Amino acid sequence: MSKVNKGGILLADISGYTRLVTSLSLEHSRSVVNMIFKKMYAATVKDYDVKEIEGDAIFALSVQKDKQKLFNASLKQVEKYADAFYSVRNELTKNPPECKCEFCAHVDKMSIKFIVHYGEYTVDQIGPIKSVVGKDIVLAHRLLKNSVKSKSYILVTEDALKLDKNYQDGLKDAHIENVEYFGDVRVGVKHFEWDEGKKGNVITGEDGKKGFLGVFGKG
Repeated sequence: MSKVNKGGILLADISGYTRLVTSLSLEHSRSVVNMIFKKMYAATVKDYDVKEIEGDAIFALSVQKDKQKLFNASLKQVEKYADAFYSVRNELTKNPPECKCEFCAHVDKMSIKFIVHYGEYTVDQIGPIKSVVGKDIVLAHRLLKNSVKSKSYILVTEDALKLDKNYQDGLKDAHIENVEYFGDVRVGVKHFEWDEGKKGNVITGEDGKKGFLGVFGKG
């Protein structure tokens, strides 16, 4: 029987990826995709481990046992991945490839969103292939399709928010996502300011409060 693990589940999903791979030649799209994911992969913090690159998303897990450290690491990971993504996007915008394709003309429209969850999973192995499975893994992926009216944000489930001693603050802007097979899931959502050139203050409209509503990296 596979061991049941419990830990942080993080997805970093790039909006505009489909447009990228369908508007470029294979060689060109591979070059751009590699540039993005290499930069993001290198930004993985010590408490997280990348399990898979899922086409347009990075899927990472953390087995950090200390709940507050895990919460802080999750926010730090979001910050690092977003910083890496936008640094590549800005570089491509300032110094675009010598190409007139649709993607290169609209590279500045790419954005990124994050799902952070906390729950159980197992790692199954079939031959040389390892697969991470469990209802919480499914839920995190299902939450990529949600009602948030934005393409650049972090969505944190209540289970993940409860890792933080100040988690009640994180629920001030909470709403409910109705997820097929899971029912109502309470989540906290905040939008990034990266697209407005405000690197570092990931949460809009806040002044350094502690917890989810504050600036990342405080912990």
